[in-house]
Amino acid sequence: MEIRINDLNIIGTATADGVHQFLGIPYALPPTGPLRFSSSLPHPIPFEQPFYATRYSPMCPQTASGSTGQPPFTVADGADIMDESSCLTLNVFATPDERTDKPVLVFIHGGGFVNGSASVVCYDGGGLVTAAASRGEPCILVTIQYRVGVLGFLSSREIGRGNFGIEDCACALRWVQQHIHAFGGDASKVCCFGQSSGAATVAFLMTCYPNERLFSTAICQSGVASIGLADAGYMQDVFDMVCDFTECPLGVSGEEKLKHLQSVPQDVLMQAVEALGQIFFSPIFDGVIVKESPQAALVRGDVPQHVKAVMVGYNEHEGASISGAFKTRGLVKQYIGMHFKEDIIHKIEHLYKVNEEGRDPRKIVSDICGDAMFAVPTRTTCRGIAKSRRTRCFSYRFNVPCHANTLSRKLGYVPHGWELPFLFNSSVLNDVEKRLGEDMAVAWVRFAESGDPNAGEDGKSVGVGGIVWPEYKDGCMVFELTKHRVEGDGVWRGEYMRFYEAKM
Repeated sequence: MEIRINDLNIIGTATADGVHQFLGIPYALPPTGPLRFSSSLPHPIPFEQPFYATRYSPMCPQTASGSTGQPPFTVADGADIMDESSCLTLNVFATPDERTDKPVLVFIHGGGFVNGSASVVCYDGGGLVTAAASRGEPCILVTIQYRVGVLGFLSSREIGRGNFGIEDCACALRWVQQHIHAFGGDASKVCCFGQSSGAATVAFLMTCYPNERLFSTAICQSGVASIGLADAGYMQDVFDMVCDFTECPLGVSGEEKLKHLQSVPQDVLMQAVEALGQIFFSPIFDGVIVKESPQAALVRGDVPQHVKAVMVGYNEHEGASISGAFKTRGLVKQYIGMHFKEDIIHKIEHLYKVNEEGRDPRKIVSDICGDAMFAVPTRTTCRGIAKSRRTRCFSYRFNVPCHANTLSRKLGYVPHGWELPFLFNSSVLNDVEKRLGEDMAVAWVRFAESGDPNAGEDGKSVGVGGIVWPEYKDGCMVFELTKHRVEGDGVWRGEYMRFYEAKM
């Protein structure tokens, strides 16, 4: 397969299913040397002639694996190398189609801002574009990589406020705006969607670039932007410790410290961060790009005018992925004490019946985490956007256990991230699950096309799996395995939602 951009021939491949894929296309210059710890710069086209886009690029360097290790969340064969000199790339997937105005979905992976990769097997775009095309909704799918961890979000007085990972995503979206037409996509119909910290990144992009049309619709899956901004003092301590570990000379200027870290080999830098133990990286207030928490802006309904619709959702048991270690009541109380202010600890324990005999401690932690970190932020964000009356807002809850997931098989849970195999129509799904995945793929593509997941040909409302998905003010879509349904606001876990909202 071959396409042409600015006199450059880009050669991709066609899969056995007929999907045209172009992998590992650079969108930014290598962030090495003086470009390490700096804003990404667009990669000029042409590069080498022709460019063979036939394999995934290496992952952006990270201290943890870019996958969970459980299929389909494993890294594609040959893509588990880490190399900052060739990691700022994107992948394009499309089915053969004569249309030149296809809607475009751009996916931002999760990973807590510290790990992740666009080459994870689950994110293979062939399944999604094929599923949508089989229902008469052809599209283009783009998956992007961005700097994570120390290279993406390290901040200090010497470096400045490091939001490099966010800037990478913006740079990739500009590439899409400029070049997606060559693949048959319509730059005015771009939907940016992400999961977990990828969803938070979508929210950051909405609020950090209000005057730049990077996309026209947005989808936040299990994330919104409830994650807090990084603390400047904490990040300065991390910077100083990294300098010490990498043997930066004592007494040098801030400029010399920066030059030192820019010259340290990638592997040594990763070893330094690993030696420090569990370090949390996330975007930070800089007064230029990040001026406030995105959730604060969205709760006010402050959405850029060019973003015509936003979809926000979460899974039924978001907290199940972290709750397995909490096997005693004492550990549950320790978890509550670490995450909540002292004046409401006893109320939390009473609400979740922590002291009641027979209660599974793991289920309690799963519920607390799911409510506080996902369900409540989703609800408050949707309410704020809906109040603005300028931007359409849709909400969903995903309630389908996957037979390929251990927690789903044993306990019927729908944990964090496990809507993705359905949306991407992963090969781990059975036939019934794939039909649900087709419903989701079609809804996401229609949302990119028009800002309405129900809109079929000529804009007529045909619903999702036979069910009309209302705007948030009129209900939430609940994805079930064979029959979806609409649920009113505050019906699901209403007592818990009202408790948290009263304390906010």
